[in-house]
Amino acid sequence: GTTVMSAGAATKLYDALTATGEFTLEVKFQPANLTQDGPARIVSYSSGTSNANFTFGQVDDEYVQRLRTSNAGGTGSQFDSAGVLTTGDVHHVIVTYQDDELKFYRDGALEHTFSRDGTFSNWNSGWRFVLANETTDNRDWLGTLYRVAVYDRGLSASQTADVFGGGSPSDESGEEAVFTARWVRVP
Repeated sequence: GTTVMSAGAATKLYDALTATGEFTLEVKFQPANLTQDGPARIVSYSSGTSNANFTFGQVDDEYVQRLRTSNAGGTGSQFDSAGVLTTGDVHHVIVTYQDDELKFYRDGALEHTFSRDGTFSNWNSGWRFVLANETTDNRDWLGTLYRVAVYDRGLSASQTADVFGGGSPSDESGEEAVFTARWVRVP
């Protein structure tokens, strides 16, 4: 197992997401097995197993999203997919939260829509962004990550289609939307 964790608080992520009150998480991954639970943390923005702004993980053959809002503290409410994960395939999932809806898209298709309300007013700016485990090092996820992206806005169906197609999200007129991204690699 490998853990990738921000060196300190992920305040830029906090500032961006709480400013808009919405977000999109994109994860392209392949699980090593279908016996992981806890859930095993694929992506987490948290301080440990009991407190998270959001978590995307795996429980057996399901992927799960936990989202903390002003109406759900701790690790937030958990939303589960159907049993769709396999070890032989790369799965591409986009989870978007906007207008009191949490939507799961998988491999280009809308899979689930859940009602979810509340704001990010109870999010904690001091927590870390973590890949493949938890800050407490006890929820390791085994598999391969191909892509993880966090957008500071909810994406529409046409924008998710752009992303699934390998492009950037366009604005609603079809023009490519402007996103600022910065990748910092520290060995």
